[in-house]
Amino acid sequence: MAVAKSLFNRDGLPIEQGVRLWLRYNAIILEEIIKAPFPCVCFDLPADVYLKRLKLIISKLGLGQGLPRGSSPFFEARPRHFDAPTADEDLDHEVRAIYAALCEVSFCLERNATTA
Repeated sequence: MAVAKSLFNRDGLPIEQGVRLWLRYNAIILEEIIKAPFPCVCFDLPADVYLKRLKLIISKLGLGQGLPRGSSPFFEARPRHFDAPTADEDLDHEVRAIYAALCEVSFCLERNATTA
């Protein structure tokens, strides 16, 4: 819902259309991860957890020493206009299922990376 609200605030895109766009995009991402697993990180995580996971992914991909000191960590709370979905939000089952599956896949890929 956060993406749909952000698209509405930024571009005037109706909420329902934003939710459908999010659903379509993330269903494709989920299909691709299932076909050929690749690292992903959830942007809904708190900044410190997000950065820890991002550094792990960078390391496991062999992309050097991670984020250079003083560099932009590719995370800014400022663009976040809304938080992750809450139980009381009016989201249909399909949206909740895709979101939950992406969170699970992200966690499993991270867990596998730490044990590899």
